Amino acid sequence: MPLIGLGPFFCGLLHAALLLHETFPYPDGPLVQRAPEAWSHYSGTSNQLRVAQGRACLSETLSEDLQVFLPGRPHTGGVLYVRFTVNFSRLPTGGGGCFALLKDAGVNNNRACLYATTLDSPAGQYRLGLRLTGVTSPLYAQYHPQPCALQTDQVVILRYQLNPPAATLWLNPASEQDPALDLPPDGTAPLAIHAFALRQSLASGNGMGELTLDSLRLGFSFAEVAPPGAPPTLSALPDLQLPAGEVSPPLALTLADEDTPLPFIFLYGQCDPPELIPPEGFIFDGAGGERILRLHAAAGRQGLARVTLTALDDTGLSAQRAFAVRIGAPTCQPMPDHLIGVNQTLLDLPVLLNDAEQDPLAVTVTCSDRALFPATNITLAGDGYARRLTLRPAPDRAGHAVFSLVVDDGHLPTTNQFQVTVAPHPGQLLAEEFDYPDGPLIQVGAARWESHSGQAGQAQVEHGALWLCETNSEDVSAALAPAALTSGSGYVLYARVDFRLLRLPTNAVPAYWAHYKDGGTGYRCRLFISTNQAPPGHYRLGLSSAAALPTAEMPQNLAPQERYTVVTRFNVNNGQCVLWLDPVTEQDPAIMATDSASSSTVSAWAFRQAANIGLLSVDRLLVGTAFADVMPSTPRLAIAREGRHLVLRWPDEPGLLLETAEQLSSAPWQPLPALPPALAGWRAWTNDLPGKVRFFRLRR
Repeated sequence: MPLIGLGPFFCGLLHAALLLHETFPYPDGPLVQRAPEAWSHYSGTSNQLRVAQGRACLSETLSEDLQVFLPGRPHTGGVLYVRFTVNFSRLPTGGGGCFALLKDAGVNNNRACLYATTLDSPAGQYRLGLRLTGVTSPLYAQYHPQPCALQTDQVVILRYQLNPPAATLWLNPASEQDPALDLPPDGTAPLAIHAFALRQSLASGNGMGELTLDSLRLGFSFAEVAPPGAPPTLSALPDLQLPAGEVSPPLALTLADEDTPLPFIFLYGQCDPPELIPPEGFIFDGAGGERILRLHAAAGRQGLARVTLTALDDTGLSAQRAFAVRIGAPTCQPMPDHLIGVNQTLLDLPVLLNDAEQDPLAVTVTCSDRALFPATNITLAGDGYARRLTLRPAPDRAGHAVFSLVVDDGHLPTTNQFQVTVAPHPGQLLAEEFDYPDGPLIQVGAARWESHSGQAGQAQVEHGALWLCETNSEDVSAALAPAALTSGSGYVLYARVDFRLLRLPTNAVPAYWAHYKDGGTGYRCRLFISTNQAPPGHYRLGLSSAAALPTAEMPQNLAPQERYTVVTRFNVNNGQCVLWLDPVTEQDPAIMATDSASSSTVSAWAFRQAANIGLLSVDRLLVGTAFADVMPSTPRLAIAREGRHLVLRWPDEPGLLLETAEQLSSAPWQPLPALPPALAGWRAWTNDLPGKVRFFRLRR
C-alpha cells in the first residue's frame, strides 16, 4: 500500500512533513480496487483508471477521475509541493486537457490544474501547462516553454501557494532556483485543499492524450519532494530454514528507485560465514522491479548463516536487507496450546521431529512453572523422530505454564514453545437475567451493578432487558467472584450474552459494547458490532483481546430484531480470546482474536455505551469457568441396533424421563416401564416390541 501519513516506518525513511509518497506498487488492475485504502473514485465511469507495472495509466478515451486524500486536511495556508514522473505515449488531442490537480472534498472545486497540449510545440512533441483554477478550458492555461518528447520520463514539480493562490511549475529541475513557469496571484479565491487528483477527459475534441504517472510525492518543501540522489528501496525477506546442499524455493524481491531505471539496479548477496552459502549460491532472476532469489546452500555444511542483500543503483547509492538462514536445522512440528482441568493429565502428546541430514537428535523439555509441573511429572518417551510427551500437573494445583521443547542435532537447536493452562472450576461467577423493575440499572440492580464511566443512570432496564444505546455514554460493570482473577492463576472465563440488536449503528466504524475489566481501565476480550463487511441492513460480530478495533470477525451476517447468543472464552493468563455464535458445544466453529495482549487481572464484566453500537437489548448474562457453566448441555437420546433389538441410551440426570407414543400428534406420550439401574452415568432401554412403529422422546 502507499505510504500515506506519518507512520513510524514512513517517518524513518523520509522527512516527517512529507504528506504523500506513492510509487503504485500494486498488482495490475483498477487502481481503486488495488489500493482502496488510499485512492477513491469521485467522477466518471468506475474502475477505468488502472495501474500497470507500477504506474498509474491515464487516457483521454476514459472518464474515471480518482483522488487521494491528504493527511492533515484541510490545508488552508502555506505552500504545497507536488512531484511526479510522467511519460506520454500518445499526444494530447485538440487544445489538450487537464490530467492532475489539487482539490477540495467535493467534485467541482479545484486548484493548480496541470495540462498537456500540442499547441506551439514542435511536431511530435507536447508541452505541460498550468491554471490556478478550472479543468475544462486548456486555452486559458499557461504553458512551460520546454517541449517534451513522447516515450520519455519527465519529472514535474509544482509549487502551490494556498492563500492568496499562486503556482510555479518546473520540468526536470535540479534545484528550486531553476527556470520555471510562474503564475502570480490573480484574484482567484482561496480553497481548502483536501486531496490530489488524477483526471481523464476528452471534451469538445480536447483531450490530455495518454500517459503513465509514477513516483508521486507531496510535501511542504522542494527538498522533501525532490531529494538529491535517493537510494533504491529493496523489500525485506523473512528468516528461513534450508537443508544442507539444497536450493531454496523462489524468494520474491521488489525493487524501486526514484532516479535510476530499474533494469540498471544491480543485486548481489553475501553470506557470513561464506562457506555456508558461497557467492555462486546466490541465484538471481527476473527483471525490472520484480526479481527472484534462490539460495543454494553448500553441501555438507550446517549452521546459522547471516545473509545480506544489496541493491546498487547507477549513482553508487545502495540499500541493504539482512535475514537469517538456518542451514541443516532439525524441525519439530508445532505443538498446540492445551487447556485442562485441575488433576487432569496430558497423556502421550505426539512430538514429531525431522532432520534432513539424518543427524541423531537430543530433545529436552523445560517448564516455566516447576511448582505446577514438577520435573518428575514431565515424561518424554520414545526415540528417533517420533516421541511422546506426558504432562501431569501437581495435585490440586491450578496455573499456567510455558513449555519449551528444544531439539538439537549437534549443529543447530530448534525450539518449539507451547502453553498449558490448568484451569480451576469454581463454577458460575455471575448470573444476570435483568429481571428488575424498569429503571436505571445502577438503581434497580444496585446490589450488583455500578457505573464506572459516562453519565450515570443512562443504562436502563425495561421489560426484563438491559438497553444499550449509542447516544448514551454510561458504562456499567458487575464484580465477579472471586473479585480478582490474576495472571498465572489458571483461570479461564466463559461469558454468555443473549441479545438483540434493535437498530443498526449510524456508520460502519466498529465499536465495542461489552468486555471484561480490571479495577481501572484495563479492558479485555472486547465484543464489537460492525456493519463494515455486512450487506445492507445486516451486521456482524467482532472480537479483540485488547485492541480498539476488532482483530477477528464472525463471517455470519446477522439481522436486526433477531435474538442471538454469543459465548466468549478468555484465558486470563495469556490474553487469548475466542468467540462462538449460538454454539451447542465447545467444539463448534469459533473465531480467535489475533491481537496480542498482555495478561490482565480481571475483576468485573462490563457493558459499554458509545457511538456506533446502535441500539441493543441484553436479557441474559452468564459468566463461569467452564463452557457448561454458561451453555448447559442438552441431553441427547442415542439409538443403536443390537441384533433384532433397538437400544436407547441417555444421560442419567435428575428429572429426565424417557417417554413413548405410537403417533406423534394424537396419541398421548407414556413413560416407559421400570428401567434397569444406571451404569457409568448412563441409562439404557431395549425395545422388545418388534413389529410396531413407536416414537421416543426425552423430557425433563
